[in-house]
Amino acid sequence: MCGAYANGPAAERSKMHIEEISSTSAGDLDAVIELLHRQMTDIGSSKPKERIRKAVQNALQPGSRARFFVLYRQSVPVGMAFLNVCSGIESEGDYVWLNEIQIDPIFRKQGYGKYLLNHIVQWAQKNRCKHVFSVTAPKNTASQTLFQSMGFQAAETQWMDLEIPSG
Repeated sequence: MCGAYANGPAAERSKMHIEEISSTSAGDLDAVIELLHRQMTDIGSSKPKERIRKAVQNALQPGSRARFFVLYRQSVPVGMAFLNVCSGIESEGDYVWLNEIQIDPIFRKQGYGKYLLNHIVQWAQKNRCKHVFSVTAPKNTASQTLFQSMGFQAAETQWMDLEIPSG
């Protein structure tokens, strides 16, 4: 087991596990969609669950390098992460782009986010990724604190965005 409870009480460690969902495994898509819907609500988005489901299904198409990780406490999904494995010149190989990390609000500030993020870092290392990158809103100090507690460095960047119209 990895994460914040690696040296904590065995009873707590035994209650937690992470399952990976990829294009080759169905997994608990409903849990992922519910947690993503909560996250969208947290950031002020009104995306309906059906649009989130379509986006998740798109990410899980065969051949995709997207991954979803669901964190369970006993059998209850309490968190999830969505990432893509990408290749880059600057990173000199593969890297993880962490799109989303979400912990159910009632389980926040209890080490679950750190547990999940540590799992992602270890997964990236095992899969020979050179970096883990993510972005967080300037006002999201809780997320920034989580990332910095795991050794992430803040970088000065400018996010560039272009939405491509359909049709």
